[in-house]
Amino acid sequence: METRNYAAMAALVNSGTVYSAAINAQFLLGATAQATFTDSTAAGTLSLQASNDPGTPINWNAIPNTSATVSAGATTMTPIQSAPFAYQWIRVVWVSSGGAGTITCNLHGMGG
Repeated sequence: METRNYAAMAALVNSGTVYSAAINAQFLLGATAQATFTDSTAAGTLSLQASNDPGTPINWNAIPNTSATVSAGATTMTPIQSAPFAYQWIRVVWVSSGGAGTITCNLHGMGG
């Protein structure tokens, strides 16, 4: 089993909705994302989305049961998404409901 870490978001402005770049998930069997904030009042929702588009992904859908609520700028992690895990692409989504500063998020994946 191989593990991989991806810097999904690096000090992006924590306001509105922020998307990471698409991450090729073709050989991943599971994934989770962890976010940290520079602002102690950051609030919102961190979640994962998937796409099965060939080539460049355009169409995205929420991956069920992968959202985590953030309050008071606390470091947070999405629930582990594992078998069945069969997506071509995944990305991290941050939807802010308050606070300022920046968000940094790392995605950890395990694959075969």
